[in-house]
Amino acid sequence: MLKMLLDLIKKYILQFVQNCNKLKSIDFEKTLFTYLKNEVINEVSNHCNNLCWLNLSYTNVSDDNVLEILKKTRLLNSLKLENCYYLTDNLFINGSKYMSNLEILNIKNCEKLTIKSFENNLIKHC
Repeated sequence: MLKMLLDLIKKYILQFVQNCNKLKSIDFEKTLFTYLKNEVINEVSNHCNNLCWLNLSYTNVSDDNVLEILKKTRLLNSLKLENCYYLTDNLFINGSKYMSNLEILNIKNCEKLTIKSFENNLIKHC
């Protein structure tokens, strides 16, 4: 029963994202993102090119997921990643060059991030 419900939710979220190419803001905070993440990230990356604000706080998003979005959503100026446990310094080592448009970046309580995120990476590109 739960799997059917999750599949239905996934179906509608994917359809929504695919058909909303003018979407400027998405808030996935504390959602079922763990179950949906790869497919949703691909669709957000491919169809939401006008995205300016994105909240992935309290999700299990990975460095690769965020990097995929950063590469394809060049208008993104606000990114909330609070309490994203799986993010590491690799996100900033590999992705800081895609963060030049960011005006707001929330990485509060991302436990695996260290000062390395800022040394020679984030500071140079933002």
